[in-house]
Amino acid sequence: VESHMRGVRLRNLMEFFLEFCGDQVFLDPQHMEPVCQATKLSRLCNKFNQERLSDIASGKVQKCHPNLYAVESLLIRPLTNETRVSMSELWSNGRGALIEVFISHYWGEDFGEFCQSTYRFALHHLRHRDQNASGREVAAMAAEMSFYICAFSNNQWNLKSELGSSVTDSPFYKVLHAETTKTVVMNVDQQAEALLRAWCAFEFSLTQSQGKHFLLNTKFGPVQLIPRDNPLVRVWVGHMFEILQDMDIRKAQATNPDDLVMILKEVENFGGNSQAASGGARGAEALNAILKSMIATLVLPVLVTSGNTSSVLKALESGACPDTKDYRHVPALTAAAATVGMDHDIVKTLLEWKANPMALASADVVLQMFAFDSEARGNAIARINGLDDEAKDR
Repeated sequence: VESHMRGVRLRNLMEFFLEFCGDQVFLDPQHMEPVCQATKLSRLCNKFNQERLSDIASGKVQKCHPNLYAVESLLIRPLTNETRVSMSELWSNGRGALIEVFISHYWGEDFGEFCQSTYRFALHHLRHRDQNASGREVAAMAAEMSFYICAFSNNQWNLKSELGSSVTDSPFYKVLHAETTKTVVMNVDQQAEALLRAWCAFEFSLTQSQGKHFLLNTKFGPVQLIPRDNPLVRVWVGHMFEILQDMDIRKAQATNPDDLVMILKEVENFGGNSQAASGGARGAEALNAILKSMIATLVLPVLVTSGNTSSVLKALESGACPDTKDYRHVPALTAAAATVGMDHDIVKTLLEWKANPMALASADVVLQMFAFDSEARGNAIARINGLDDEAKDR
């Protein structure tokens, strides 16, 4: 089966997870917030480690953790031992499944968190695409969504041949160049380890050069789409911004030293785009600039409501767009004015960085339109509807 047809359907991934790896619960009645715990996989790892204590102590065997390294060695290989094909081919009976979404990730991420992140991406992405769909319809569409997940899409028995002798031979390259691959999702854990992996850096550079739609995804869902009213989500988003200040793609790592040399050479050929290359940036420097600008823009709507002017300034200096909007399509300046006040330094800073001043109009009323209290929400909508057309456009 060709690389672009080695998709992993979400239902297959979650059935595999529940049967072999762990448990799942939902935090909400709409089933938009699944939580996945790798309970069974943790027990498998503990058993593996206890049976090999001396080999682990001597360094002959690596200690097993509940991540994709363990999934590959303890589950994928035994399950495909007889057929010697990829899990994608096994699940599709050799017919394949067209890949819609490319998942870029670090194998060392907890597998429960990986599945949770991927599941939440599918739900939020489809809910955003079709807001009139019922919860049941969203779940049904998500189940059929097809992903490229290297551990399941690549044939682990034939990796040397599949990866080829150059990056252009690799399935990563082929899938990212396929016109049918529309979206690239990077799953990041608390330490953002994916951004320090050479293959992920390469995938990010290809995503940019190919102009694919890119989403940064977390255990809460995609950063671009998740509501940030939850204090935990707000803390996590702010943490992501801070930790990415220390990231440098030039310091990326790879399990195979030859892969690292080959990938970093390819990354250095990256020509950047208008945003990063305006100052002549190329290669890893351009990618670092793009990534920091992207993250800064994503977190700015959260930072402007925090009251921390220095963080807002840091985001703007990192390339954040001062007119960026949050998941409700509310401009950062509107949110800031309604939350911290018109006279706050954050509002002044956004204006100094050329945010559109028209976003100040009726800021408090705009935010009330999204209030949890239905009466407050209704009153705000009525006030907006009572404005003349010119005021509404502002």
